Amino acid sequence: MRGDDQLFGQFLLDAGLVTRSQLDALREDERPLSRVLIDSGVMGEDEVRRACAHSLGVPFVVVDPYDIPLEALVLIPEPLSRARNVVAFGSDEGSVHVALLDLADLDTLLPLRASHFGGRKLVAHFTTRDSLKRALIKYQKHLKEKFGELLVGGVHMVEALVGHALYSKAGGAHVDLGTQGALVRYQVGHALHEAMRLPSLAGRTLVAQLKVMAKLLPVARPQTGKFKLEKDGETTHVQVSTTPTVDGERVHIRFARAAHGQRGHTLESLGFHGENLSALDMVLARRKGLVVVCGKEGSGKSTLLHTLVDLVQHPGVSVAVVEEQGGVSVAAALRGTLKQHPDVVVINDVQNAEVAWLAAAAAARGIFVLVGTENGDMLPQADAVVRVGLVRRLATNQFANMAPLSRAESEVLEQAADPDAGVGVNFRKVYEALKEENIIDPGVSWKDVAFARPTPSTEHPNGYSGNVGLQEVAAPGFETLNIVEDALFKAAQGLTSVEEAVRAAGE
Repeated sequence: MRGDDQLFGQFLLDAGLVTRSQLDALREDERPLSRVLIDSGVMGEDEVRRACAHSLGVPFVVVDPYDIPLEALVLIPEPLSRARNVVAFGSDEGSVHVALLDLADLDTLLPLRASHFGGRKLVAHFTTRDSLKRALIKYQKHLKEKFGELLVGGVHMVEALVGHALYSKAGGAHVDLGTQGALVRYQVGHALHEAMRLPSLAGRTLVAQLKVMAKLLPVARPQTGKFKLEKDGETTHVQVSTTPTVDGERVHIRFARAAHGQRGHTLESLGFHGENLSALDMVLARRKGLVVVCGKEGSGKSTLLHTLVDLVQHPGVSVAVVEEQGGVSVAAALRGTLKQHPDVVVINDVQNAEVAWLAAAAAARGIFVLVGTENGDMLPQADAVVRVGLVRRLATNQFANMAPLSRAESEVLEQAADPDAGVGVNFRKVYEALKEENIIDPGVSWKDVAFARPTPSTEHPNGYSGNVGLQEVAAPGFETLNIVEDALFKAAQGLTSVEEAVRAAGE
């Protein structure tokens, strides 16, 4: 419990809870006064908490779990409630009331104000340990019943798990499948918390279903796939990665809710799709080698690097970010970092051959190296080169101006082709990608494929608002779209325009 010990001590004296001699003796201990009171047996834990509440002007409440509305209880993710000993027990239009044992734990809830509490202020209340324990038991029982209801209702086991995890406010899940069953943990922020344990048969069934839905092979080896679930008008994108373990297999699941948005980014939200997405997913699944992200300043290069780090980071993985600091060069900083044997190394900007050589050497040793640079030619040993760029996004509801490519537009795009530089448009690849990803009907011929143009409006005079990311992934075994082809693909989607694709071809 926090609080000014002087203020707390004076309150204890004024209330007659301790004598002056007792207080002086207690203050000889350098620990917080509240802790000393409890450990010395002068006052009980709940008695100290009540006194602390009065001295700080914080309300004290004994929570009856049967009186807590479920809509309030689930405002805080259950793993976070359990880890920090805090529960939400009431809410109104402007406030969320939380019961806790230590005011310091209120700080852990502040990041949730916008995403979980709708911006409402948090009102803290001290409570007893017993009443908090009973509230947490109610929460856990409710979640178990919720999962059971989903299964009994005939919902696919994967759908039940995803629905339950999202209901628990988790951003992802880990399923560790072993000989004794499966341990399911939910990821809240960057921390993992145990959610449930499943019998062996149920665990194997869950993992098998996940692999089928993510189009993975039914074997225990590193692989990555994805699928999406749609329910009640909301789409959830699910990314699945599998890794063999000594006892069985670990499955890492990430969620992205399209309707509600999310913290951070997914590859899909940045604009990756089709073969470009599959190629990068495959590289990330291996968790080793050298990935180079190329782009000019302001191209989205840094955003992609941060997203890649988020996708590979989980408990047990050490990530080191290397950059020039305090007069220490990137090369010197990188040498020092490699001596610490990190799992993942991120270099925001490779500007010379020495750093490029060190990065390649680290990747050859088994470290997963992610680097950003304007010139990818310095790193010819890369396992994947991702080129990124930005074009202007068509303003919302400005997609009505759709028409096939004109002869002049086709000629400009064809003439811009430069195989050595990797630009220009292979219309066949764009056409096949549009069909493969169901952007156009398979029966539509290339000459009838419609592409968007800007439509000016009062709010958006040039017809644009914001930017759209373009990507190109060069990786062995994949026939991906290049930057210009990706721009044309997204013009067919109505995200950007043919004019922006032409401009990308001329850069």
